[in-house]
Amino acid sequence: MAPHYEAVIAGAGCAGLAIAVELDQSLARDAKILVVDPDLDTVPNKTWSYWGCVDGPHLGAITKTWSEMEVFFPTWSKRQAISQKPYSTVDAALYHQQLLSKLRASPRVTLVQERVLQLKNTARGVTLSTEKNCYSGRWAFQSYDRGESAQVHYPLRQHFGGWVVRTEKSNFDPSSVTLMDFRTPQFDQLRFFYLLPFDTNHALIEATFFLEKVVEHEQYDRLLAEYLQQRIRGSYKIERREYGVIPMEERFYEQRTGKSIFNIGAAGGMTKATTGYTFARTMRQVRQLSSSLVKYGEPQPLADSELRHQVADLLLLDVLRQKGGEGFEVFEELFSKNSFEAVLSFLDEKTTLNQELSLLRGLKWAPFLRAIWSTAHLWSSRSRRAA
Repeated sequence: MAPHYEAVIAGAGCAGLAIAVELDQSLARDAKILVVDPDLDTVPNKTWSYWGCVDGPHLGAITKTWSEMEVFFPTWSKRQAISQKPYSTVDAALYHQQLLSKLRASPRVTLVQERVLQLKNTARGVTLSTEKNCYSGRWAFQSYDRGESAQVHYPLRQHFGGWVVRTEKSNFDPSSVTLMDFRTPQFDQLRFFYLLPFDTNHALIEATFFLEKVVEHEQYDRLLAEYLQQRIRGSYKIERREYGVIPMEERFYEQRTGKSIFNIGAAGGMTKATTGYTFARTMRQVRQLSSSLVKYGEPQPLADSELRHQVADLLLLDVLRQKGGEGFEVFEELFSKNSFEAVLSFLDEKTTLNQELSLLRGLKWAPFLRAIWSTAHLWSSRSRRAA
């Protein structure tokens, strides 16, 4: 008779590996865990970043943490300490290697390299069907995106191309991360550069767009080449390239499908709509699901964002859509009038209402007033959901 697993995990990406390790470390000794993915040995070629202190199985894969941050705008720049909100980057390949190694060493974890065809709730829990087999379990955690067919009011995307470069001469300050560098023509397309300096000769530079249409890789490469020509001395070598697309949209993702299936990571709504950051929220979600399963005998989803934060996301998305290439002015006003740590806390939804009002009072209100009218039908539906 085929084993009945306590946890079935569909997808061995960032979220799937994290919850598998969390459950392996916390479930009762006789509980069995199944991980199913068609590409278990495919090593991801990218990085994930976040700010603040976040616990989880990723800590051994952090390659660099910065305690200072800077932003650049066409006529000014600003640099500040962020000791309360340090910025960290995780090497996805190292993360994949470390967590998969832990799972392979566990006698109760079964890793299956098969393509998932169907995952559904049953009277006993769940069944997962692949091209070759059918598996059963008490709980399931899946990280495949389920909502591409849903209607999206703002089909905005954060897409980027990046180079990891090593330079002939010392060019970078490894003590400070550049979150946004808007010193580039906008051409009615909100775009900026992002710089993670690992040491004086080694850095990741990304050209980032907030735009519905994804551009060809050649356009990112051209912008990166121009940036390096203007900003560094001497020659450089490209060690690695990475490209990606992150949805920035108002679509609401449920963390739970039926009684026994839980959606994790981006598939569970962990991507912050207005920043595209997903990693920290995913680590908090998988910790919440695994700890509540142990404590209560049933996973409990991470609490949804408070309504005011959901509405703020809708308004900002609408403003960025309205202003196009002038959208950087919103970030310029936000960063010029507030400390970096205050802005990061706001983006991380860790501020009080009074703190938020203080942060936003310096912004130009006209675009946001128009956005209230434009998005009223969306945030009113969120109000009904929250009620």
